[in-house]
Amino acid sequence: MGTFAQLQTEVFTYGVSAIFSGPPTPENIMRVEVRHLTTIESQPHVRYIGVSNDTSEQAPLLAIAKWVPYLVQQTPQQLDKTLVLPNPSSEKFELKQRLLMCRRDIMGNKPYFYLSILATRLECRRQGAGSMLIKWGTEKADELGLQCYVESNAEAQGVYERHGFTKAREELFLLGKYHESWQGKADRIIIMIREPSMERTTGQPNSC
Repeated sequence: MGTFAQLQTEVFTYGVSAIFSGPPTPENIMRVEVRHLTTIESQPHVRYIGVSNDTSEQAPLLAIAKWVPYLVQQTPQQLDKTLVLPNPSSEKFELKQRLLMCRRDIMGNKPYFYLSILATRLECRRQGAGSMLIKWGTEKADELGLQCYVESNAEAQGVYERHGFTKAREELFLLGKYHESWQGKADRIIIMIREPSMERTTGQPNSC
């Protein structure tokens, strides 16, 4: 998981993703790693996956993804809990709250697959590693007849479109308050949805 956290912080250097991940310092990498390990322990349905050129444990990851499957319909109480975030005074709180509200408005309480993180090393892009990780989740969703949801930046929009995602909404985040060098800049987040391929549907989400 340390390699996952390191790649995440090294790749996300600008905008909303960078604000959530933080810098690739040893101290922050450790914090991100602990956060992911806590998620694994408390939410065993969440899937952390990666692509490398080697099967050894020490092989560097080329791309990483975090897929969160919501396999059952959520109650209003469960949806409300998703809006209760730790550290409401944190600079990240407003961003996270806004993204959560978008996801709740669009997806409601129905089951779906959420691609929470996708990162590919700069030198490994356009080689298919990221697409492998997208396909991993979309195929799982197709088997259950579920939609997929992702928050993309403008640069990655075309990649997701090639995998069947379409734009549902666009949100603009002003970045000046989060980083001095980002004064006057903004990050455009494209909310994208993918409908399931009926050819691969084999089961019902509530049966899992």
